[in-house]
Amino acid sequence: LDPGFDDGEIQNIRYPSWFKDSFLDLADDAAMAADAGKQGLFLFFSTQGCSYCHLFIEKSLGDPAIAERLQAHFDAIGLEIFSDAELWNFAGEATRVKDFALAEGVEFAPTLMFYDTQGGPLVKLTGYYGPERFGQVLDYLVDGHHRETSLRDYLAQAGAARATADDATW
Repeated sequence: LDPGFDDGEIQNIRYPSWFKDSFLDLADDAAMAADAGKQGLFLFFSTQGCSYCHLFIEKSLGDPAIAERLQAHFDAIGLEIFSDAELWNFAGEATRVKDFALAEGVEFAPTLMFYDTQGGPLVKLTGYYGPERFGQVLDYLVDGHHRETSLRDYLAQAGAARATADDATW
């Protein structure tokens, strides 16, 4: 974490303006993403006062190339983990955001989840992902690697390839 970063001022998480204003009907949101030619939904689970949520928004989603790529392929929706707001899950069942989060295994903030246009889970990330690592996750999804290998193996291969390239420059 940046030593100059003061999380004492963070109260409310402010999602980027390009996040979707959702009626919290996830099946409908996924269908609209499909109609727009997108791969699915990106759900960003946060909570009040979460410094890592704020940092992810500022650093990773604040990176113009990442923001553009994410918007081109996924509709983004921000959700408060402990919210009592009513939500319709991908099966069309009414629940509360907090109950949906629990059912999806969301225990910490931030949690970043990608779903396909049918509501099938693609990737779940827990914790802070900096711009470089989050960009690699987008590469994994957008370029279709998720159909061939696990994210863990993909990131390990990407790291090994980068190390080999770094060694070759010596």
